[in-house]
Amino acid sequence: MLDVLQSKVVAAKVLEDLENSIQEIDNHAYLKRDIDAFKSIGGLDQIKNVKEYIIKNRLADQDPDDFYLTYTGAGEFAIYNREVPHTYYNDEGIPMLFNYNDMVSFKEQMKIKSKQEAKEKLFAKEEAVKQRQKKLFELAQPKVKSGFGESLE
Repeated sequence: MLDVLQSKVVAAKVLEDLENSIQEIDNHAYLKRDIDAFKSIGGLDQIKNVKEYIIKNRLADQDPDDFYLTYTGAGEFAIYNREVPHTYYNDEGIPMLFNYNDMVSFKEQMKIKSKQEAKEKLFAKEEAVKQRQKKLFELAQPKVKSGFGESLE
């Protein structure tokens, strides 16, 4: 009887430890001990963004939701397919494995792309403002009419 009680206590402790050491992100359970590994991309909250960036740039014909990014240990990250839990290979047969430097590079590329998109949006807004100002200026110009109801322009 004592053994059954102890095994229930141990099982409850194991479940509690698991719940306290797992964080779900992007429909995948990540161990909190891997937080340091994911600091190269800015932490666990950046996993989904980086994964989507990798998929869109390396596997353009694939849906990012079909994959997850994982830390395999020894400083290596991998893209796994949700249906087949092993490293995914691209069309050229190259495994989707990345080291720390690759992850830092992806994060930098994402920042550059984000800045470029922000600049493009700003330029588009500035162009729209210029067009509006031009139109308002044209509308504000007095139009002189001839005696026959026509503009002299």
